[in-house]
Amino acid sequence: MLVKYAIDLLCLIHINMYFIDYNFSHRIHHLSFGDAAYGRIHPLDGDEHITPNRLHIYQYFIKVVPTKVNTRFSNVDTYQFAVTERNRALDHNTGSHGTPGIFLKYDFSPIKVYVEQKYKPLWKFLIRLCGIVGGIFACTGILNSLFGAILDIICCRFKLGNTNRVRNQTLQLPIAV
Repeated sequence: MLVKYAIDLLCLIHINMYFIDYNFSHRIHHLSFGDAAYGRIHPLDGDEHITPNRLHIYQYFIKVVPTKVNTRFSNVDTYQFAVTERNRALDHNTGSHGTPGIFLKYDFSPIKVYVEQKYKPLWKFLIRLCGIVGGIFACTGILNSLFGAILDIICCRFKLGNTNRVRNQTLQLPIAV
């Protein structure tokens, strides 16, 4: 089999077979740019395309962004990338023209992304925790006062719980003769 690899100034990689019978089904096990960094996702890892057609075009448009990652454990200059995929079967009888193959078109971004992991000190966490606990106590105290006032208004207005037994009794005063 004859394989043609073409790399030009427009950052284009083209894999094409000159044999008519070739099937362009493929699997991308791993594709990355730069050094490995913890937590980085490679969107094309494990990507698999199977086609029964012998004339098929696969295009991958890759946008590569330089990235600097600073964490507590590593300091890495690497690259991230985003991918847009397009594939279609070629049939010259229906007007779908093109060159069959696998095309990787990539473009480098002029903007660099900085990823930095920062930790706040323990004393700031404790101060925030005390503020949250104090706020909870203050809110529950306000709610307790509010519900107590509402309960007093309801009980006093409708005189719930107060029984006057004096009304039913007659007043007897001692009489001196």
